[in-house]
Amino acid sequence: NQIFKQWFPAHDIERQDHPFCNNANAAIRRELWEEYPYDEQLTGLEDLDWAKRVQKDGYDISYASDAEIIHVHDETAKEIFNRYRREAYAHKEIMPNQSFSFLDFLRLSTTNVVSDWEAALKEGVFLENALEIPKFRLLQFWGTYRGFSKDGPIPDRLWQRFYYPDRETYPTSNRDGPPSDGSDDETGNHIDYPEQDLHPRNPEDETVS
Repeated sequence: NQIFKQWFPAHDIERQDHPFCNNANAAIRRELWEEYPYDEQLTGLEDLDWAKRVQKDGYDISYASDAEIIHVHDETAKEIFNRYRREAYAHKEIMPNQSFSFLDFLRLSTTNVVSDWEAALKEGVFLENALEIPKFRLLQFWGTYRGFSKDGPIPDRLWQRFYYPDRETYPTSNRDGPPSDGSDDETGNHIDYPEQDLHPRNPEDETVS
């Protein structure tokens, strides 16, 4: 709830001074979308990247507080970690001047847990959320830290871990090829997955309705 209140305030913003937006309930002119398609090579935050590009070219982004779509992530601990890690990979590519250090992990984890506990106390929901709050915040910021710490291209098998957690749903492929050491990520954890094809769709081949 605290994240939602920060990202989606109750008041309208006619012209944002930042590129944050959410594609779930966005309204975009078709001709603008065709001129600025999403970068489907990113591991996440395609809407942030899109907004940054159009703002740079002189377009405005407005926020309408009553344009509401309810979209809730019901995720396991591993899925929460992976979501913030892959979004951090993308954030680092979109905003190369920004960083997230281990000290940032410690500072933001601590301050956000305390802030969330205080909010839960005021709302009378502390007991049912006392353990979930630090669990979520630690996974959120540890995933962010690990994502920002990653250097170099993302191995094919790590893409698979992000987007196809169920091996049976993997498409067939050779987008980047397997990592040379046979591991799925920079930690060296080995997962024996078959070769897969993760060629992204070409936005020019798709129709925007």
